[in-house]
Amino acid sequence: MQKEFEGMYGRFYGDRCLNIGSGFTLEKGPGWTNMDFNPECGCDVVHNMLDFPWPFEDNTFDTIQASHVMEHFFGHDVIRIVYECSRILKLGGHFVIAVPYGTHNNGWANLHHKQLWSEHMIGYLFRSSYEVKEDGKIDSGTGAHHGAQGLQYAEWSIAGLSFTPAKDWLGKPQAEIAEASEKYLNVIQEMQFAMKLEEK
Repeated sequence: MQKEFEGMYGRFYGDRCLNIGSGFTLEKGPGWTNMDFNPECGCDVVHNMLDFPWPFEDNTFDTIQASHVMEHFFGHDVIRIVYECSRILKLGGHFVIAVPYGTHNNGWANLHHKQLWSEHMIGYLFRSSYEVKEDGKIDSGTGAHHGAQGLQYAEWSIAGLSFTPAKDWLGKPQAEIAEASEKYLNVIQEMQFAMKLEEK
């Protein structure tokens, strides 16, 4: 699925790209940096994603990729990771993510996964989900869902969203797949999406 992922989302990749949680799936093209906590994988930067800040300057990358990485973190850590990505991304840059879909065995039956993902949760990573705009001013708020450990949300937009059906559903009409996914498990296998950084 990695080649399919890169093919669909290639338009979001810029000159400088960071592959976080790369493991042994290293991106070798020009402009790529691979980061992982495991030195044995041969990555460019050995660093734990939960050790903040990451060893990069602000506004460094055009694109950050996380392929089958984000499901390995609890929600509060996801927020911190997204915040750190907004720091090192350039404005207008993209955070491109692939995760197993939350209602597929790959998502919920894997003991190493800590967070289930679906399209319904993406908006909760955006500043606009929490801020109240009145008289042209933005109130950052102090609600329980606002940030993690004092961090503030950035503003993103969804630049791309797609789904990979499970094997038994490949080739079936999209409407049938969408309806079935609301009722049954194991209809959608993977979700891919790209978030564009609009404001830090």
